[in-house]
Amino acid sequence: MSDSSSDNTYGESFSTTRKRFSPEEDAILKKLVQVEGIKDWEEISEQLPGRTSRQCRDRYNNYLFKEIVKRPWTPEEDRIIIEKNKIYGNSWSKIAQFLVGRSGNNVKNRWHKYLYNHYMDYNDLEEKKVPEPKEEPKKQENAAEAYCTYSLLNQKITFPDVLTCRPWELITPKDVYIVK
Repeated sequence: MSDSSSDNTYGESFSTTRKRFSPEEDAILKKLVQVEGIKDWEEISEQLPGRTSRQCRDRYNNYLFKEIVKRPWTPEEDRIIIEKNKIYGNSWSKIAQFLVGRSGNNVKNRWHKYLYNHYMDYNDLEEKKVPEPKEEPKKQENAAEAYCTYSLLNQKITFPDVLTCRPWELITPKDVYIVK
C-alpha cells in the first residue's frame, strides 16, 4: 500500500513545505519558462526540487511575468476595480483584463487589503448622487402641489448593480437613486 502523504491525485507531494521563493529559484523559473514555455508546469516543477507545478505557475503568473509591474496603485485603477467588481463580482482575472500590468492576484489583494475596507470612501465616484432626505413633508395646499408630489413618487427607481447582485447586503436609502 502506498504512502498517502507522498502521492495524491495530482501527482504532487503533500510533504512540500511552504517557503518563499529565493532569488535563485526565481531566476531558474524565468529561464525554464523561456525554454519550456508556460504550458507544461509539471515538467518545470520537476526541475525545481521542493516546488509543485501550481507553486511554479502561481509564482510566475503573479510575480515574475514580465508584464506585471510593481508601481503604486492609482485612484483610476481603484475606480476601475470598484466598478468592475459591481459587474463581475470577485472574478479577479476578468477585472485584471481592464488594468495594464496587474494580475488577478494583484487585483484581489488590492480589493481585500484596501478597497473593501475603504469602499464607502469611493461612493463619491458614482456619477449619480442620491439627494439628501428633506424634512417632513408639508401639508399640500392645492391639487397642483398634490399632483407634483404624486408624480415624484411614481418616478422610476433603479438600483446600482452592486445591490442587485448582492441580495444579502443591507440596502440603505443612499444606495438607491431616481432616474429622470
